[in-house]
Amino acid sequence: MVCNTDHPARGRPRLSQTTHSTYAFRQCHWGQNAQALEEWKKLEGVFVLKTNRSTRQLPLGAALAKYREQIHVENRIGNLKGPLAVAPMFLEKPERIAGFLSVLLWALMVMSLMERTVRQKLKGKPLLGLYPEKRPSPAPTGPAILECFRSLCIVIVKHKHTQSRHLSELTTTQLNLLKLLGIPPSALKAFKRNSGILLT
Repeated sequence: MVCNTDHPARGRPRLSQTTHSTYAFRQCHWGQNAQALEEWKKLEGVFVLKTNRSTRQLPLGAALAKYREQIHVENRIGNLKGPLAVAPMFLEKPERIAGFLSVLLWALMVMSLMERTVRQKLKGKPLLGLYPEKRPSPAPTGPAILECFRSLCIVIVKHKHTQSRHLSELTTTQLNLLKLLGIPPSALKAFKRNSGILLT
């Protein structure tokens, strides 16, 4: 229903003024377009893959597999912005910029190799203790593996005039990850501050 009200003067009408109202009634009918719906069903879940290679060089299945690999590259770029904490830095010389990026890429490579090694050693079995509430993790990620070692700290023991530095006790999950990575717990060392002396 549509209502149009007319009054002779501008602004809001007074109580003494006479107004005229016109009412119009409209009906609306709706329904499904069966033909358009069938055409939409044919295209549901279909997307376009465009490549500069022929179907002989890159069949449809191989093209789809390559497309699905893209998410892994995007995840690694996200690792540079997240766990590896790439932040804006003021570097004047191009050589320092290149060196800084090289260090970041090396760190990314080490984290990726850790992730791959742990997943290969698990052989599809879930890892417990990596996530809260001991939820199983069938495919641990590199950031989650590094996060597990965040609680590892150095304990400073002072006795009379001597001082020693030791690593804190490893948790069960940390020991399991070291075993999967092929690193013996005895290989972890604590450095003496401001020196290159190793203290076990």
